[in-house]
Amino acid sequence: MNKLFLSIILIFTFFLISNVQAETKKAKVKSEKKTNVEKGTETGKKEKGKEKASKKEEKQAQPQAQQAPQAPTDPKELAKKAYAEGKEYYEKGDYQKALDSFLSAYNYVPNPFVYISIAHSYDKLGKCLEARDYYLKYMKEKPDAGNIPEIKEKIAELEARKGKVTIKSEPDGASITVDGEVLELKTPATIELKGGDHALALNKDGYIMETKAFTVPICGEVEVQATLQSATPIKVAEEKEVEKVVKEVKEEKKHKIKIAMGLPHYIAFGVAGAAAVTAAISGGIALKKSNDFEDKKSQYEQNPSDEIWKEMDDIKSQGRPLAIVCDVAIGVAAVAAVTGVALIFVGPREEKEVSINPIITTQGGGASLQLNF
Repeated sequence: MNKLFLSIILIFTFFLISNVQAETKKAKVKSEKKTNVEKGTETGKKEKGKEKASKKEEKQAQPQAQQAPQAPTDPKELAKKAYAEGKEYYEKGDYQKALDSFLSAYNYVPNPFVYISIAHSYDKLGKCLEARDYYLKYMKEKPDAGNIPEIKEKIAELEARKGKVTIKSEPDGASITVDGEVLELKTPATIELKGGDHALALNKDGYIMETKAFTVPICGEVEVQATLQSATPIKVAEEKEVEKVVKEVKEEKKHKIKIAMGLPHYIAFGVAGAAAVTAAISGGIALKKSNDFEDKKSQYEQNPSDEIWKEMDDIKSQGRPLAIVCDVAIGVAAVAAVTGVALIFVGPREEKEVSINPIITTQGGGASLQLNF
C-alpha cells in the first residue's frame, strides 16, 4: 500500500514537473516573439520616418528647383543686367566697377548711348582724355542726337581743365618764361597750365638761355627738364699747364730769319699791319654788336615789344658800318701784304735782320715781329 501510494506521488510529481517545464518553454517562446515583434515595429517606424523625411525633402527641393531662375544667355538680357549694375555702382560712388559694368554692357550689345555712361565714369576717375574720347565717339555715331549741344559743352569743359607741369633745370635757380610770360618763379617749380602745346624758356646769369616745347595733357601731369650750358669760354688747359708751356717757350732760342728788305717793304708791311689792326678792332666790335642783336632777337621772340625792336634797330645800324670797315680793312691788309712779299723778290734789297718770337700767355697766343736796323 505504501509502495503504491509512493508510486502515485512520484508519477504526479513527474507530471507536474513536465507541465511546469512545458509552460516555462511556452512562456519563453512567447516572450521572444513579443520582443521580435516590438523590435520589428520600431525598425519599421524608423524606416517609415526616414521614408517620410526623404519624401518631405524631395517636396521641399522641388519648389526650390522650380523657383531658382536660370542664368540669362541672351546678349540683350546680359547687357541690361550689366548696365543696371553699372548704374548702381555709379550711384554708390564706386566708379571703377561702374566703368567695368558699362564696358561689359557695351560688349554684349554695342549701343552708342552707353558711351555717355562710360565717359561719365572716366571723368569721375580723373581720366579726362578717355572721357573726351568717348564723348567724341558718341558724337560721331549719333551726330543728330538731341543732346549733342550738351556733349559739346562737356568736351569744352574737359579741354579747358589744366594739367600740372613740373619744371626742373640743371643747375637750379633759372627764371621761367612760359608762352612769352615771365613767371615769378625759379626752378624747380610746379605750375598749372591749360592742356595743349606750350613754349618754355629758362634763363640764368652766366648761362645760355634754353628753350623747349612741350605738351600738357588735360587733367594730366608732365615734367620738363633742361640742362643750361655755361656762357663762360671753355678753358683749353689748366693754369699750371699753361704756365709750364710759357716757361718752356721762353727757354727756347729765338728763331731769326734774314731777309733783304728796303723802305718800300716797310711801307707795304706797315700799311698791311695798320689795316689788319683796324680790321681786328672793327671786326671785334661788329661781332659784339652781332651777338647783342641775336640776344635782343631772342628776347623779342619770347616777349615782343616796340622797345626791344627799337634796340635791335639801333644795334643793327651801329654794327653795319663797322662790318663794312672791317671788310675794307681786310682787303687793304691783304693787298699790302701781297705787295710787300712781292717787293722782297723784285724790289731794292737791303739786308736787315727780322726776329719772329712766339708769344703764349694764359689769355691766348701769337707771335711778335722785330726788325733790327
